[in-house]
Amino acid sequence: MRDVVITGTGAVGPFGDTVDAFWHALRAPDPCLGPAAAGSDGHVDVPGFDIARFTKSSRVSRAPRVSQYAYAATSAAIAQADLPLRTMDKDTVSIVYGTANEPTEIVARNVHLLCAVGVNAIEPIGFQESVYNAPASLISIEYGFRGPLLALPMGWAAGGYALCAAADLIATGQAEVVIAVASDHVAGLGRDIDRKLRFISPNDGKEARVRPFDERANGVIAATGGAALTLEARSAAEARGARILAALTGWASTNDARGVSPKRGYSRGIANAMRLSDPARAGTDVVLAGSYCTRDAERAEAEAIAAYANGREAPTVTNIRGAVGDCKGVSGLWNAVAAVKIFEHGVVPAPVGTEYPDEALSLRLPGPQDRPPRAILCNNFWVGGLNTSARLEAPA
Repeated sequence: MRDVVITGTGAVGPFGDTVDAFWHALRAPDPCLGPAAAGSDGHVDVPGFDIARFTKSSRVSRAPRVSQYAYAATSAAIAQADLPLRTMDKDTVSIVYGTANEPTEIVARNVHLLCAVGVNAIEPIGFQESVYNAPASLISIEYGFRGPLLALPMGWAAGGYALCAAADLIATGQAEVVIAVASDHVAGLGRDIDRKLRFISPNDGKEARVRPFDERANGVIAATGGAALTLEARSAAEARGARILAALTGWASTNDARGVSPKRGYSRGIANAMRLSDPARAGTDVVLAGSYCTRDAERAEAEAIAAYANGREAPTVTNIRGAVGDCKGVSGLWNAVAAVKIFEHGVVPAPVGTEYPDEALSLRLPGPQDRPPRAILCNNFWVGGLNTSARLEAPA
């Protein structure tokens, strides 16, 4: 099993289209959720996004937003890693893509055309742009990567699953470089569904806000965007003189074998994933929470963290969704990008929006640090019982 390291990151969301903008949003006192926080439909897009800043390709420029977000994040992750695109063996470069939603804007448009006009009105390229793997295939075509390509439609857990699958490919020698990427863009019907399911804040008629671990939590503001990580074998990265941003020392995915809503005992699968991602039982300094800011989900994760600590000092816990919104399948990779920036700056962002912490959760929220964190667990899960956890360590 080969050591796995991260050499590049990319992020796109309500904060903008750079990792620095993402980090600024996590440290800012107020969320960057724009007009959605003031009472729109509870969803917020990427402000001023222009794919031309990343590529002049006509193929990418006409692709749906969900594919453009994935491409933009991947472009940034490749650039930071400084991959030698002209000389590297592209047969050994893999893409693992995660998403909670298929390209809903294309599906919705084609359904409208089918119902209003008929089958002959369907766009010729509608099918190839509407399938789950479309963003990953686009990246593969544009960059010429010919290694394994995986597309994981895993709901909210998609980003975490993409990271775990990408690490497996590196560790087992099936690929030399893997781009773990996720993107989501909810349009039209998807936005209506989110609201009717009472997922969107405010679901109690009060103020619209994301409030992690807060006793006043009343839903989330849904974000759109993407995230990407460049993963390499440590030996290969060191041989080419790459800057290592973090080491991936463990990762795991589990399933609760339960229904689609949190029930008693739901924390068991999350706790198992956390334990399996830390095979040496070394513990961790920080947990980047994977809960999507509902009371049941946060309670399940708090129980899992307590089980993982198992008598040791409880790790610091934070949740970035209060600052940047809930981007469904992307949020797990956003957590990993945040971990890399925490190692760089030595600061753990507090959970924005948590003015009245829910004491029933008994979590140790970020406070003054006696030393920079060396190890971070990035959690990611979904109500269907799909759980992932990955342990990152600061570079030596």
